[in-house]
Amino acid sequence: MIITPEIIAQMEQSEAERLAQCAEAANLDCLRIGGGVACFGGDGHVATQCAGMGLGAEPEAGEWAQLVDFYRGRCELFEFKLAPTSGMGWRDLVVRAAVHVPDFESQMVFDLAGSLPPAPGITFKEVTPERAQGYATESARRFCGGETPSELVDFIAASVLVEGSGAWEVFRDGQAVGGCGMGIVGEVAWLSGAAVDPEFRGRGLHKAMQAYRLRLAREQGCKVACQGALAGSISQQNAQKSGFIIAYTRPTFLVSPDQAASLL
Repeated sequence: MIITPEIIAQMEQSEAERLAQCAEAANLDCLRIGGGVACFGGDGHVATQCAGMGLGAEPEAGEWAQLVDFYRGRCELFEFKLAPTSGMGWRDLVVRAAVHVPDFESQMVFDLAGSLPPAPGITFKEVTPERAQGYATESARRFCGGETPSELVDFIAASVLVEGSGAWEVFRDGQAVGGCGMGIVGEVAWLSGAAVDPEFRGRGLHKAMQAYRLRLAREQGCKVACQGALAGSISQQNAQKSGFIIAYTRPTFLVSPDQAASLL
């Protein structure tokens, strides 16, 4: 697959729409602006972020002020996922308003028209609406490794119930030892939330979850599957071993609303 600005736009827009759908399902605030979305779930909430803004375009009159008004007085910082094809005006504003760059994320894509990894030989069970809260609790625990914020659990549970989304638990010897999710926007499937209990890691379960979801995505008519992972992480390595390619690497900026306001 050759990565083009059009593919980057498709990835960014579908991810932004997925974020908006999950946030709205969790009754969080969303502002559609700059071709993307800004969401707010509280200071430090995983959904307090901006995505998909300014693709190949400059900020329109009043858009930066709208963004400042949306966050100012509600949080000390919010995340801004800055796309590599964003307009220079957006880049300038975000960089000047940022106080930190906590991570760089590899945005990866898989062409579902090609060959798929071998089918996994383990048991998967789809998460039902009745099981969503319990699954979310276990999923958050696997990611956090200890006490889990209730708002994260609620957000994961709401995300499972979004139309076009799904989650699955992985079983070994009758015991749930991991789980994963997938959300479909148009012809794009986003793989997310794959996590395994510590004592069962290193046994190929993460790759098995990727293979399972790729097959489901193709069956549901998707053309590509996408996944984000921290640059150089085990998650990225597993995705590459399954056939994903890195489309681009995207920085996350932590933006101060007060500092953003000073740029008006």
